[in-house]
Amino acid sequence: MVGQASSLSLDSGYFSGADPRSARVPWTRSSASAARPLAVFASPPLENRTELFDNRKAKGGEFLRKVKTIAKRNKLAYRWDPERGKKELGPGLLADMCRQLARILRNGPAACRRRMPRRSSTPAPARRSAGSPVKAGGFFPTNVATNRLQPGAVLALLFAFVYLLFPTRNYYWDGVSFAIDIEHAQSWRELFNVHHLLYNFIGYGEYQLLGSRVRALYLMQWTNCIAGALLIWLADRLFRSLGVPPWNSAAGAAILGASATFWKFTTDADSYILANVFLAAAYLALRRSAARGGLLHVCATMMHQLSALFYPVGLALLWRRSRERFWRDAAIYTLVSAGGTLAVYAAAFRLAVHRAPTFAGWLTFHAKMPFSFDAARNAGWLLLGTGKLFAGGKLSPTAYLVGPVAVALLVFAVAGLANNRRRLLPVLSDWPLLVWVGAYLCFLLVWEPYNTFYRLFYLAPLLACLALAARATGARPLAFLAAALACWNFWQFIYPKTQAASNAPLAFALKQRTRWPEGTGVIFGEFVPDLWTISYFNPQVSWIPVEQPDAARVSDYAAQFARDRRQLYVDWTYLQKTGQSASRFHFQLIEPASALNGAGAAQGVLDRSTERHK
Repeated sequence: MVGQASSLSLDSGYFSGADPRSARVPWTRSSASAARPLAVFASPPLENRTELFDNRKAKGGEFLRKVKTIAKRNKLAYRWDPERGKKELGPGLLADMCRQLARILRNGPAACRRRMPRRSSTPAPARRSAGSPVKAGGFFPTNVATNRLQPGAVLALLFAFVYLLFPTRNYYWDGVSFAIDIEHAQSWRELFNVHHLLYNFIGYGEYQLLGSRVRALYLMQWTNCIAGALLIWLADRLFRSLGVPPWNSAAGAAILGASATFWKFTTDADSYILANVFLAAAYLALRRSAARGGLLHVCATMMHQLSALFYPVGLALLWRRSRERFWRDAAIYTLVSAGGTLAVYAAAFRLAVHRAPTFAGWLTFHAKMPFSFDAARNAGWLLLGTGKLFAGGKLSPTAYLVGPVAVALLVFAVAGLANNRRRLLPVLSDWPLLVWVGAYLCFLLVWEPYNTFYRLFYLAPLLACLALAARATGARPLAFLAAALACWNFWQFIYPKTQAASNAPLAFALKQRTRWPEGTGVIFGEFVPDLWTISYFNPQVSWIPVEQPDAARVSDYAAQFARDRRQLYVDWTYLQKTGQSASRFHFQLIEPASALNGAGAAQGVLDRSTERHK
């Protein structure tokens, strides 16, 4: 394109005597947007792009009709005109094109040659970033081809470094459970988990690859740190694909990275982050391919079962993409996503070691009381849980220093949005995002509404709606909001959880490492989550399950350990089953001559060093 333009001069045709700043375009408006390079107009598959420049004798309206004809023929994207309130290839954009063309002509052939590659006589086709839609009905791209800086990618790398530097030590019990399953699995068939069907296999592969030298819990934490950074980058791409400017997209992605619950679980060992990575990728892929989006949806469901609720979002995207091809694409998407998921679950049911008697029972297995139908209470949990997605932590002495800074940044963000409230734009044009948010909001309104971490499934689309509404306000308000969240959440929520003292079972487990020598035995009545952490960080201890009180069995174990000159304890869960009152973290030393009797009365020597931990 530049090569064609370089053969013209300012004295030819319509541009004769054109001022380089305005190009004397008769339809120039004072509200014309900032100039954009013509390289955007030359993006493939634009045909006959030289037709615009060869029309040397075009005058006024003829030139306008020429540009509109070429744009309509090649389905170039329109841009949103906030003053007119509609999408159009309007006079402002045409004025920008004329300014750019006049600038190219004014620079002359020498300037054009400097921009061309040395080994080719024709310029390379203009590069279009992933966030620049080209089909009719979308927004005209604001991230132009000459913008080589990718702030979203840089931001993702920065967050990855921070996540890896400050991993949490306040482990959620799910991650500890996964690590125990991985390290104690005698066969890969023991790794199937109905709610996170294939997630354990990722940690298992890493654990085996490194020869069991690095503990599975840490490997899954590091994997989630990288996955969290990847999700930040995908969120930036998602925002840009909606027509949000690059710096606004980066600021919106920074809000995601600095959100309290997202930050915490990104540095933990759970499956929520990887599931959301695949869902964000599926949202982007479904705009182009129903089959590819369906495969990514299957991958998300393999990480967490709640990803199945994304199905109506996929249908909404296919409907918005093409109503004529909707039924065909919907059939392909359903076959791949639903059919593929059921096929994998059916195969896993046949291979799994621990499962329910029937396939339907295994597939729908859930906690005992997950549903709640108290509307008022659930609405309160909804508001509180959504707020906790963004900010968390407790008041501490550092709050008196961090709090004013965070509040000031928040005030700047709110003031920026308030001053630009007339520039806030509607988000209904991208209504599949609202379907995404609504599907999970409605389900989580009645299913375990008190658990905040499940709300991670609608955090990305919620922020996409925010970035979409504020795409014309500039990036500063969103950047101030991200900075406020990062400042508060790091010092009041994230950093305290990097300390073992924030996790009572972990602090107790680390203390007992020196008190329980190699070969010590512990009898427990129920393997509760507290014991998961204590046992995982004390692998030198033999953990013996005795689900029902059995004095003879305990006496046999005690005699066996005494012959080997090893110690044997019973924990609080076993003592409670024998009818005794035992507090949390209570372990009692048992001697051979003092086994528990059938009534459950404990005799033995109490180990005062492990009696209580508060």
